[in-house]
Amino acid sequence: MIEFRYGELTTDGLTSRNRAEVHAALDADLVLAEDGRELYSEVQFPVVQVLAALREWQRDRGVFEFWEPSFVRDRWGVRFRPVGDGWQLVNDDEDPVVTSSVLATADLDAAIDDFGARLRVSCVARLGEWITEFV
Repeated sequence: MIEFRYGELTTDGLTSRNRAEVHAALDADLVLAEDGRELYSEVQFPVVQVLAALREWQRDRGVFEFWEPSFVRDRWGVRFRPVGDGWQLVNDDEDPVVTSSVLATADLDAAIDDFGARLRVSCVARLGEWITEFV
């Protein structure tokens, strides 16, 4: 089972309550792991923005590629590709390339939903109820 883990939320630069700023300013260290094996990690990752992109992807399946232009390296931040009847996380920033096992759609959706529920609780605790519009 894949797991989205994140560290403490930072809100540096959050000065208003508009979608673009909330997406850009709410960061946390992010780790994607499978059965205890770290597949992907990034510091100060735009976790609210990637959650919104993952939720949109859940509605419109295809290759999921999330890339934040402010990343120093020219690579995908988070990428899921279709494989057979499921999905595979790909971290091509590593040599050799790191991949997850093939994940059933229902299992990946459950991991995304769990990530979203936990992130919502963290955001509300940090910023208050107004943030629920975005998480």
